[in-house]
Amino acid sequence: MQEIFSINNELIKSYSKLKQKKFRIQEGLFLIEGAKCVEDAHAHKIAIEKVFVLKNKIEKFNFPNTICVDEKVMKKLADTESAPEILAIGKIPEYKFDTEKFNKITILENIKDGGNLGTIIRSTCAFSIDAIILTGDCIDIYNPKVVRSSVGNIFKIPIFKMDIPEIKEKLKNFKIYSTVVKNGKDLNDINFADKSAILFGSEADGLTKELKDAAQEHITLKMKGNVESLNLAVCASIVFYEMGKNNTNFISK
Repeated sequence: MQEIFSINNELIKSYSKLKQKKFRIQEGLFLIEGAKCVEDAHAHKIAIEKVFVLKNKIEKFNFPNTICVDEKVMKKLADTESAPEILAIGKIPEYKFDTEKFNKITILENIKDGGNLGTIIRSTCAFSIDAIILTGDCIDIYNPKVVRSSVGNIFKIPIFKMDIPEIKEKLKNFKIYSTVVKNGKDLNDINFADKSAILFGSEADGLTKELKDAAQEHITLKMKGNVESLNLAVCASIVFYEMGKNNTNFISK
């Protein structure tokens, strides 16, 4: 097994650049930190280029292309402050947008917070959403914080980047719903179409007019008057539950 104990090693210096978006795009690679994420990536057939394991944890894992490293090298590679026991370099997957296969889709515009996006990804998987579309100025989907916050669920759902004209073209057979702060229809009164897409904008600015105008129906979550707003991921999770609860794959525990 190969061992690397120098942060000046060329391979380590190269992979450590993947914390930056431009190098992820350039190389088509991204960081997968922590045992849960690495195991989920492997289980969902994400192509793994290299795996790095701390030397005192080497007996715990059995992955191909494993390199033994010490803590200082792992910290050089990782985006987190403390060194994970295992980190993998994954190839960014490519998905085909299949309108026949997808029935429930969410479209996220200008989402900047990695923690919010990661949590939304978890909720899409929990509540049977089939695909995610990002549009506008969104955080990079393979930002290490997004990957960590999704807790491995990023590997379970296809995620696409599109501009608004492409969204309109791809979803012309879908009924599109938007979420608005006020004057929308109560979520309890919505009967989601078999082919449904739900729009969410940033917490700061909401949806742009261009995207909001693409919706045929607008939804407002009714809340007590002393609550101004909900966190975006919480709001999205509530709507996803309503969209997905009649899906045959939805299981209540």
